[in-house]
Amino acid sequence: MWFTTDKPVDIAGFDPLEIQEVLHDLDGPRTFTFRNASGELFFAHWCDEADRSSRFAVVPFSDALLDRLKLGDISVRDALEQPRQWILEISPDWRERRVFSVDFSKLEPGVLPEPDLMLYAYMQPLFTLRAIGKGIQQGFVPPAWSGL
Repeated sequence: MWFTTDKPVDIAGFDPLEIQEVLHDLDGPRTFTFRNASGELFFAHWCDEADRSSRFAVVPFSDALLDRLKLGDISVRDALEQPRQWILEISPDWRERRVFSVDFSKLEPGVLPEPDLMLYAYMQPLFTLRAIGKGIQQGFVPPAWSGL
């Protein structure tokens, strides 16, 4: 298994897995949204197939994020950068499932999509910026004069 975790999660929080919208389909849904019994929206993106099961990176989502993803405002990787992150394993018949709470930043390279992968091939990131230095973190770049 390419991820290690001691954090299995009760599958009940994801049941029933009823796909709401398929965003990418290749021999079955690869990127899609679904709602659980409570009506919570989730975003799922295929990341591996092994041991007769498919593995999906899953995060809680919102209609606003879905709109931004479909418009090309954010990449698939950006969409997956949410505070709660899971790996969902699904059998070929979509019946047997397991869920693990994970930290996507600790997954092996190549498991998640590249940072600039957009939902649709015709989309391109507006711009790409690599920022390095003290005090820089996701969503925040301190001004040069701040002294950080």
